[in-house]
Amino acid sequence: MKEYEGTYSMNENMNLTFVAERDSLFVIMAENKIELKPQSENQFFMFESDASIRFERDENNKVDKAILLDGFLTGNTILKIEG
Repeated sequence: MKEYEGTYSMNENMNLTFVAERDSLFVIMAENKIELKPQSENQFFMFESDASIRFERDENNKVDKAILLDGFLTGNTILKIEG
């Protein structure tokens, strides 16, 4: 899960930070630290908001972005900017 760690940008005013601790992945949104539950190797579920995050890789097999699936229907791309 360390490969998913880093800061991702939703837009110029909103960043999400992902951290791996023990055997879990967390997202930090504002002052909230939310544990993500694995759904597959690269997709995680947020119980608090009924949304999922799917991490994507570039042509070099490096995680470079994530797709925020709100209600599992639409996807907003968030680019990895640090980490």
